[in-house]
Amino acid sequence: MNDLLTKIQDKLDLMPRRQRTLCEYICKNLFECSALTIVEMAEKARVGTTTVIRTIQALGYESYVQFKNDLHEVAVEQAKTSYAGYWDLTRRQLEQGRDGEGVSTLLTECEIVSKRLNQREFIGKIEEGAGMILRARRIFIIGLRSSYPLGLYLGSLLTRHGLSVCQLSDSADYMYDVLAGMTGEDVLIAVASAHLIVKRTVEVVRICHDRNIPTIILTDSSDTILYKEATLAINTECTDWNMTMTAVSIFIAIELLCQEVGARTVSITQGRLKQIEDFLRTYQLEIWDSGSIGTGGDQ
Repeated sequence: MNDLLTKIQDKLDLMPRRQRTLCEYICKNLFECSALTIVEMAEKARVGTTTVIRTIQALGYESYVQFKNDLHEVAVEQAKTSYAGYWDLTRRQLEQGRDGEGVSTLLTECEIVSKRLNQREFIGKIEEGAGMILRARRIFIIGLRSSYPLGLYLGSLLTRHGLSVCQLSDSADYMYDVLAGMTGEDVLIAVASAHLIVKRTVEVVRICHDRNIPTIILTDSSDTILYKEATLAINTECTDWNMTMTAVSIFIAIELLCQEVGARTVSITQGRLKQIEDFLRTYQLEIWDSGSIGTGGDQ
């Protein structure tokens, strides 16, 4: 059994101040730290690289790779229940007094989130994601638990553009069967809020990463074990908000992504509409208009 956290707890009080600072940072940011290099970890914790190396040695590890493997294992283990981030978020919401502030506050926050996403770097990620989607032979989508409705919505929008979409979110019993048939010509899109990451989502992303299958992550934070395993991370950076607003931020990202896909496939979409129109006219079929739901007979 991995006893990294026990090692830290046992040795923390005996460590020098900077090593304690590092260990406390690691314990508070397991997901992020599990994907960092020595230099990145030192910068994040505001200590020197020498402190990182000495701390690892003090915990009984011979190398950073060995330490990082244990850290990664602990992070995945905590992702099994997915509730740690949720409870922490609830606590912060109560501390900040966000509860019950009303519709006006929600609308104000929506406006702030929209402005936050209207940045050249973020729009560049959207454009890159649209390119990956259109180059793919098939698009596989996974969104579980709180991300489930967002995954379904994304799939619905992409299907309307005539793309081949497979919902892994609804394939719990056959998910790994489907994964076995994926190739590098496909693309996986994982919708995952950092507040409630599901272990199965982590497993699917890791498998695709190992098999060199392009992967897009739609998330609200870089502080997840998924982030560094993605080909492209579209990050709204809204994890410090309440769960409603993080969902809204990912929803906006989905809308922007699908609008970009639509803008690039408009000629194809027009051709499909013409094909459907000809089909309906050939078989004398009618679709209800805005004024009625049918014209009599079979509907």
